[in-house]
Amino acid sequence: MKSLLEIVKRTSELFRITAGDAFRIISSPRQNLRQIHRVSFIRNAVYLMANSGITLILGFVFWIVVARFYTVSEVGYGSALLSATALLSFVGTMGLGYGIVRYLPVSDNKIRLINSSFMLAGLAAVVTALIFLGGLSLWSPELIFVRQNPIFLAAFVIGTAVVTLNGVATPTFIAFRRSGFVLIQGIVAGGLRLVLVVGLAYLFRVFGIFASHGLALAVSLGICLLVFLPRMLPRYRPIPSFHWQTSKKLATFSFTNYISEGLWSLPTWILPLMILNTRGAEDNAYFYMAWSMATLLLAIAMSISFSLFAEGTYEVKNVSRNLISSFKLIVLLLLPAAAVLALLSDKLLLVYGGEYSAEGARLLQILALASLPASINYLYLGLARVEVRLKSLILVPGVIALGTLVLGYILLPHLGILGVGMSWLATQTALMFFTVPRLVQKIRHSGSPLDITGNSVQE
Repeated sequence: MKSLLEIVKRTSELFRITAGDAFRIISSPRQNLRQIHRVSFIRNAVYLMANSGITLILGFVFWIVVARFYTVSEVGYGSALLSATALLSFVGTMGLGYGIVRYLPVSDNKIRLINSSFMLAGLAAVVTALIFLGGLSLWSPELIFVRQNPIFLAAFVIGTAVVTLNGVATPTFIAFRRSGFVLIQGIVAGGLRLVLVVGLAYLFRVFGIFASHGLALAVSLGICLLVFLPRMLPRYRPIPSFHWQTSKKLATFSFTNYISEGLWSLPTWILPLMILNTRGAEDNAYFYMAWSMATLLLAIAMSISFSLFAEGTYEVKNVSRNLISSFKLIVLLLLPAAAVLALLSDKLLLVYGGEYSAEGARLLQILALASLPASINYLYLGLARVEVRLKSLILVPGVIALGTLVLGYILLPHLGILGVGMSWLATQTALMFFTVPRLVQKIRHSGSPLDITGNSVQE
């Protein structure tokens, strides 16, 4: 009982100080925002959030365009293809991004580490794509048309490799504390695929959704390899290479984080295929649009968590201070965004069409509510990565994946896509009772309360 009261007290104190931070920023925005920008943790977190926000907004517009130029059935198939690619690209990255963030800042040969990571990820992506295509009749017969067309087959393999390599490039910029490049890369990719998806609609129909995504990322990857990386490393050249000791060192740290990220993302990859095979392409389209819109909220927490991890690589002693700032950023940014998304869910989905609004508004409200406990759980994972608590990295996302998929499978036939949203909300909320006390306990070690920049607050 005493511990519970202490948790409530500390949480209330954080909300009070967060409100004070917000008031100070509003009262003198130029001075306070400049001060905040000088803090590397917050600067990188904001760049990552801006990238996630702009990418998702451009993705939001992308799906509006798609809904206008493609049928509902084609949207269902196209979204399933992109979900499959996301799953395969994750397999290809093998968690190397976490190893890059951890070891690149202290590496004696940064170029060799980067190129070895690219080579490993590229080869793994090609192999997993071919395995996926070979077994389509077993795990997704609805997508068998990809294997039957040589152009579609080749494009799928190459596109999977491109998505995978982009997933390795992004952590490289984070490791250098140059997340601004991530933002530019996201704007280029998001804007270009808006242009491509219209033209490709007339050439490839359903496969045009996938092709526009892959081509845009290919251009973005080229800019990364030929422009951005040489600016950070003047002697850098994208030459395939492999160094056993470097790869082994990366793999040792990356594997647990790889499994952790995979478990967290498993519902995102599996649910569209589950809905497609159980309820059909149209229900999958309604689900996918609402889910994609809701990911804008969780992207805030993901960006903050990744910045917490990156800063912890440089300065472990400041993790409690950065954790307080992380919590405040979530309160200042995610709470208002979740409220807006929940209140305007039906109107926001109207941009896709009346069908999407009618079928997906209630689901979007549930997902907006679920973003609150989910953000706390994801912040806990960021802390666990800094402190190298491997069991927690597996336990928390493992329970989330298992609970969401099993409960979703049970509820899907009875409640439709609403059942999937309820399973996500219930699982995230249950886990929050495990993660919140541990976060508050860590914050207690920071001493006096801090404002958002990490300065002490006088009582």
